[in-house]
Amino acid sequence: MLTDDGRASLAVRPDATVQTPDRTLAEAVDAYLAYATDRVRRVTAAQYQSLLRTHVVPARGHIPLLRLTTEHLQTLYEDMRAADVTLSTLQATHIALRQVTKFSVAEKWIPADPMADLRPPGGSRRARVKASDALRYWTAEEFQRCSRRPMPS
Repeated sequence: MLTDDGRASLAVRPDATVQTPDRTLAEAVDAYLAYATDRVRRVTAAQYQSLLRTHVVPARGHIPLLRLTTEHLQTLYEDMRAADVTLSTLQATHIALRQVTKFSVAEKWIPADPMADLRPPGGSRRARVKASDALRYWTAEEFQRCSRRPMPS
């Protein structure tokens, strides 16, 4: 069901006969976490478990895998942003959820990955402002105005 290196195919599988039509996203999360326990680092497994059980399962766990769409996942990210979840948590959740959907394709629970066309939260790295472009140093006068003690002359 998985390739020789343990990875799932992202494309629609030509042999994608769905085996369990009633499986929900929450059940897929549980199955993936059980699978990943011995295959990823302990810290990674703990992080995936925390992210998926905190953010994904309560919000979208009830959705049957066969009905899970890109729109469900996009609105999940929007809801997380509205709840002031940090960008790094959004991105980590995206990575963990991507593992679940890839696993579900490999297990033939879904014929295609609903995350295949979903952009990661935060956009592409090229679109982000470089830290050096956004960094501006204070002038001596600005520093003096903000410091408690005047700068020695």
